[in-house]
Amino acid sequence: MSALEAIEQHLGGIAGDTRGLPFGNPSQFREDRDGPVGHGCVQAVLRALSILKCIARDPRGMTLSEVVRGTSLAPSTAHRLLTTLQSEGFVQFEATALRWFVGPSAHLVGIACQPQRRQALS
Repeated sequence: MSALEAIEQHLGGIAGDTRGLPFGNPSQFREDRDGPVGHGCVQAVLRALSILKCIARDPRGMTLSEVVRGTSLAPSTAHRLLTTLQSEGFVQFEATALRWFVGPSAHLVGIACQPQRRQALS
């Protein structure tokens, strides 16, 4: 069993279900729940994923200011999360352009998703 399969099994098959999650603003409410998104969710993870999705939308990369505008996070929070994601290879910083890009670890996770989908659909 792969690591991703183990996580999926542990979470009861909801690991890929992001419907209703407001990645731009994790404090918003979900339509299918009575409580805030934070109920059962880790706010820092939701915020980090919102940053990763935001950066992935622009192949030219994004400045910190663009990430802040795209996620509605405070600049200090966005920067801390970006440096954490960078330490694990999920984002990369290009110092000459002052832009953040999706990193190789995010690519590896994306590649791992494809065989699982094919298997689940068959």
